[in-house]
Amino acid sequence: KGSIGERLFYRGICPQEEISKSLREAKILFFASRYEGSMLAGGEALLSGSSVIGPKTTPCSSYFASFFDGPTPPERTASALALALETEARGWSQNMRDPHKISKAARHQMGSLVVVQKILTLTSEINLSDLRKS
Repeated sequence: KGSIGERLFYRGICPQEEISKSLREAKILFFASRYEGSMLAGGEALLSGSSVIGPKTTPCSSYFASFFDGPTPPERTASALALALETEARGWSQNMRDPHKISKAARHQMGSLVVVQKILTLTSEINLSDLRKS
């Protein structure tokens, strides 16, 4: 198993097939960004059954953690992020995480069919004649 540092990988730019394969094999997607707009990689990870760990100061972190009741570090410091990552790794090693449940919860909220339905609902509420007037 080794330390967390021995189990972290930085892959750089990869083809989509490799990214998909890595996400299916991964248990945790870790990010320490100061800001993430929509964090597509986090959504892809959840849909693949991985948990997502990032600082609470990044808006999408709390949302992503809600899919698996995961830790959300209150600040973006090395010690807080390391503790959250260690806590999440322990959750996986103690079988407290189920990739199928994570994926199912994510699909229920952000799967392609759900997103299309939400877009259609929003667009049906728009009055096109009001848009043409502006």
